[in-house]
Amino acid sequence: NQVPMLEIDAISIVQCDAILRYLARKHNMLGADARESAKVDMIHAATIDIRASVLGIPFNPPQNRTGMVQGCFDSVLPKYLKPIEALLQQSNTGFVAGGEGATMADVTLCEALCMVTEAPNVPENSLQQLYPAAHAHMQMMMARPGLAAYSSSGRRRVFAGDDVLQKYAAEVRASLS
Repeated sequence: NQVPMLEIDAISIVQCDAILRYLARKHNMLGADARESAKVDMIHAATIDIRASVLGIPFNPPQNRTGMVQGCFDSVLPKYLKPIEALLQQSNTGFVAGGEGATMADVTLCEALCMVTEAPNVPENSLQQLYPAAHAHMQMMMARPGLAAYSSSGRRRVFAGDDVLQKYAAEVRASLS
């Protein structure tokens, strides 16, 4: 009785990371060799921290959000996106691990960057100005047919308007108390 759960290939898989890794393994998206696989793991771990830096923003009052965004841009993003930016600039294929195809790291990086750019109080074009290769990577990934279809389907969740955010945050707080 856990959510999320993926039922596939006659098994039930719970936990986001287990689901992600199962699908990446099934579709050969963990890297072509041990070196590329290590890069995939490191980048994926960094994307978890990037996501965590913006995930809490909607649960805070609007007057606190600008400071949270500033903290993300001052400390979290430079720590993780500067090395990722360098990897992307060195990549001949546009994929972050440098291989011939998209990996789990490309997908989770794209998701993390979308979360950053769509978070409340994030200045428009700030990611593009500070990390142009990462921004271009996000655009390249979002243009892939599967991600483009998902993005335009209405199933993709983005940060909502402030009234919706506050209502959602109140519901989550109530359910946890």
